[in-house]
Amino acid sequence: MDKLLTHKRCRHIGCYSIIILLSYVLLSGCASRFGNFRGDKKFVQNKYQLAIAEYKSVLKKDPDNKQALSMLAWSYFKMGEYEDALDAFVIYQQLYPKETEALNGLGWSYFKTGKYEKAKQDFNKSIKINKKQSDPYNGLGWVYLSDKEEIAAFNKFQEALKYDIESPEAHRGLGYYYFFKENYDNSIIEMRRVLRIQPDWLDCLVLIGKNYLAKKEYDEAAKWFECYLKEKPDDLDIVLQFSQMEFYKKDYASVVKYLSYLKIKKIDNQKEWSSYSSALSMLGWSYFYQENYKESLNVFGLLKNLHSESDYYADVHDALGWNYLKLKNLDEAFAEFQIALKLAPEYASSLVGLDELKKLKE
Repeated sequence: MDKLLTHKRCRHIGCYSIIILLSYVLLSGCASRFGNFRGDKKFVQNKYQLAIAEYKSVLKKDPDNKQALSMLAWSYFKMGEYEDALDAFVIYQQLYPKETEALNGLGWSYFKTGKYEKAKQDFNKSIKINKKQSDPYNGLGWVYLSDKEEIAAFNKFQEALKYDIESPEAHRGLGYYYFFKENYDNSIIEMRRVLRIQPDWLDCLVLIGKNYLAKKEYDEAAKWFECYLKEKPDDLDIVLQFSQMEFYKKDYASVVKYLSYLKIKKIDNQKEWSSYSSALSMLGWSYFYQENYKESLNVFGLLKNLHSESDYYADVHDALGWNYLKLKNLDEAFAEFQIALKLAPEYASSLVGLDELKKLKE
């Protein structure tokens, strides 16, 4: 694995207190306002509720305080409370109508709530006040990319780079643009640039993995997915993609390592085959191929219970049948194969299973 991957992310990916202190604002220009209130310390520590309380306390005494207005709004934004962020940015912008940060904040909040036209309006208002800033161009780039106006998005990200050649948001936007255009090499280049500046933007690890996956460079893809999973082990979609690669490589121990947590996870009953279903099935078969039939039987039992209200998947009963067969519980194996074939009469694996049972009984 390359030096960038091992040094900056896999080994040190959790140690971001200094990085966050220097570059905690993902999508804004409010860093220049940082450092004067107790709330700022809470903000850096990702304790946004406590930060909000501090900023509100300041605003009770000084309702026009620009820094507190700004950081209150961004605290809501960082929490994902975009409607509250919008309300806070509206107040900020009304008090300071020429403040581009307020307009950019409105633009990003509208973008996050799917109100793309309003986002465009505020980003363009910000540009009219000051053309030489990268943030509104980045915002417009993401709006256009989300609307699948890919060429317009590309142009806006390029404009952002005119005013900040190291803008991580612009390089990230270009990384996604190139990925959507199936230009995987350039996408990887852009995402690597982002991670040199912002090693805590974990989605970039995922996209690099997906680029290598698309290039059918599975070992390289696995390295990047695994690095991401060290920080986000419960991200089932990525766990599943990574585990599928390991499963096809017959690295069943790796599959068990990343999916075994599902055995104790509380999962609601599934009415249709889901990511959870696929993950449990893969975990069960990994145990099976490791010849750990009791554990495999346990996992497929969990899968059967998961679909107690949608018991029409032959795969589950077939797997139970094979485990019972290996454990010499022949009557149970026969019953499960019969259920599988009732659900799918031509199910080849269960037909083979019945043949194996006949041989054992002879």
